[in-house]
Amino acid sequence: LHNSGMIMAQASNGTDTVDAYGIYIRTNLSGTLDNSGTITALAFKSTTDSDVANARGIHIGNDLGGTLNNSGSIVASATGTASEASAYGIYISNDLSGTLNNSGTIHALASNSTTSYYMQAYGVRIGNNLDGTLMNSGAIGARAFNGYSGTNTAVGVQVGGALNGMLHNTGTIDASYDQTEAGTTGFAAGVRVGGALAG
Repeated sequence: LHNSGMIMAQASNGTDTVDAYGIYIRTNLSGTLDNSGTITALAFKSTTDSDVANARGIHIGNDLGGTLNNSGSIVASATGTASEASAYGIYISNDLSGTLNNSGTIHALASNSTTSYYMQAYGVRIGNNLDGTLMNSGAIGARAFNGYSGTNTAVGVQVGGALNGMLHNTGTIDASYDQTEAGTTGFAAGVRVGGALAG
């Protein structure tokens, strides 16, 4: 799959969970995905309840065993005006055993303005192990903003399990959270590894 143009997904709803995916791969990415264009996912939810606004620029439902190259722009933005919001630039549900190469930009923004909820933003999130290679010579950013009390998480690159392969960065990886009310808690990390660093 090669994209040199523009891919955009927009979803909004007042009552149910809202999901927006720029590119959705249900199981494995075992071939090659090249993006030199623009991929944008925008999710907006306006009511107060337990449902979520989810935005994912590229979603891989299982393993990335092939190659994902990004020299363009990937943006995921989720806004829960009065609900939880989560944004992922690239989300890999299980293992990265192949290659992810970013020389472009990947940005994730999760925001809320009126009610106490959980905001989470990840530039790249790997659900389990990084056994292959992740190379960044571009920019990866994650920002969580809560205009009320709540919890914020912003991580540039998240490895849920062990880092057995290689993560090589010559670019910029940035994560930040903002709060405007007392009682808000938050966590920000440029790179976060949930298991062992063995690579």
